[in-house]
Amino acid sequence: MDKKRIAWITATCFLDTDIYIVPLLQEYFDINWYILRKENEKIDYSNELELLKDKVSHFEYILIGRKNSSPDALMCYVEFLKYIKKSNYDLIYTAMGNMPFYTPTLGLLINPKNVVLGIHNVTVLKGGSHPIIEKFYNWFAINRFKNFHAYSKVQYEELKKRVKGKNVLYAPFLLKDYGKAIHTRTDTRITFLGYGNIRRYKRLDVLIDAAEKAFAEVKIPFRVIIAGSSSNWSEYQEHIIHPELFETKIGRIPNEDIPELFAETDYVVMPYESIAQSGAMMVAMNYEKPILASRLEAFEEYIEDGRNGIFFSPADVDELAEKMIYVLKNHKEIYPEFENNFKQIKKSKFDTNQIVKKHKDYFEKVISMCEK
Repeated sequence: MDKKRIAWITATCFLDTDIYIVPLLQEYFDINWYILRKENEKIDYSNELELLKDKVSHFEYILIGRKNSSPDALMCYVEFLKYIKKSNYDLIYTAMGNMPFYTPTLGLLINPKNVVLGIHNVTVLKGGSHPIIEKFYNWFAINRFKNFHAYSKVQYEELKKRVKGKNVLYAPFLLKDYGKAIHTRTDTRITFLGYGNIRRYKRLDVLIDAAEKAFAEVKIPFRVIIAGSSSNWSEYQEHIIHPELFETKIGRIPNEDIPELFAETDYVVMPYESIAQSGAMMVAMNYEKPILASRLEAFEEYIEDGRNGIFFSPADVDELAEKMIYVLKNHKEIYPEFENNFKQIKKSKFDTNQIVKKHKDYFEKVISMCEK
């Protein structure tokens, strides 16, 4: 029997998730993979994508102008989605993104019953950059489309409340594996890592303040690495009192540097005040690094307090400082236990075969409904 045809459309900001699942699903479906790319945009996964081109039926970059919000982008979306419509795919998979034009254009030009729409943030996060536009985007998507994909149980439950009678898949991300470190670690200080794009809701200021407070109380030498891009780093830098504690890598972290970064790390710290799901957490889970995290539902799905991480109240400087002090004083005793627990937790929560099967079964279900 011929494989069903899927148009898989990826915005570049979601390449770090799609690049792992698309090649695995090609075994079951005939996938044409389209990547929405801005002009002159650097693609983090360009080398990996070159290697994957032969593993899907068709691979193509779709240029959308210089900005998601430009009229040129709107016209590109219209032209491209008209082409997709004419191509008579059995299913179209894409994620809500590229504000403000992409998702509304998709919903107006393509029959919603043929689309599976991934939604990363069902609820608009505190500290988001464009909350009004995001709320409209969510409202439009939830009311227009019929088939959805949620990437965490928390978002799945929230989405089910809002789209009664519609089809919702829950399948987590595959863990993000950037390979193994080449160099041997030489700095023996206990090291905490704040990793990922620096956004207000992630409360990096809390990590810095807590590290300063912990150091003032125990005077045990340790290191905090801060790695990620930021448009307002100076606001966070003002919180640093003891620069010898901190190693900063402000800017885009090349994929090839990520294994080295995590090899230098003992604990990942996520003092977020809100979150839907975290790509940075998936990297930490892959490299089996214990996580000190705000007690938020999205983190509770994957972090087990005392087994592969430690919780504290969201964005709470004093409580995070207490947890850091506990780690500094007990690292030799607790770290081996964290390491031993990780393999079991990873296997139970991120089994690749099970995640692929969830996608396969759901896509077949939606395609079958479209054919009736």
